[in-house]
Amino acid sequence: MIKKAILPVAGLGTRFLSASKSIPKEMVTVVNRPAIEYGVKEAAAAGIEQSILVTHSSKASIENYFDRNFELETTLENKKKFDLFKEITEILPPHVSMVSVRQSQPLGLGHAVLCAKDVIGEDDFAVLLPDVLVKDSDPVNDLSLMIQSFNPSQASQIMVKAGPDHLVDQYGIEEVTASPAEGKCIVM
Repeated sequence: MIKKAILPVAGLGTRFLSASKSIPKEMVTVVNRPAIEYGVKEAAAAGIEQSILVTHSSKASIENYFDRNFELETTLENKKKFDLFKEITEILPPHVSMVSVRQSQPLGLGHAVLCAKDVIGEDDFAVLLPDVLVKDSDPVNDLSLMIQSFNPSQASQIMVKAGPDHLVDQYGIEEVTASPAEGKCIVM
């Protein structure tokens, strides 16, 4: 049973420049929430109980976002802004713990995953790339379906999306040969 997820967030964010020059790309907002929150909530809905951020010293805002802010919470309570208080205290679902590990150099996705090995141990895990949003139109999200498929088979899985050739240098690439949509796909 997969209960842990690695979220690699230490990269340079070059696909999101110039916005990512001053804020982590994972903190770029979609409506009123940073992109990373959608990934963490998708993972929680799929049964993930521990999210592991593989981060860098320049991205403390990501860790701070999921942490409590006593001063802000107290101010909102004193001003009787209970809706806002509830919103900021329920960013991280109560059954989910957040752990951070550092990747000192941006050496790629494989290295980022390896940085989390001491936290993962021998457990099965998911890897979520939190700068990619997946449309969630079904009652069961894609990660839940992947975990359900993994449990009996123990076979690794990867979610891919077909992409244009001019973007292959910006994403991981997987050649798909066992599908009607044969060709190169962007690894999301």
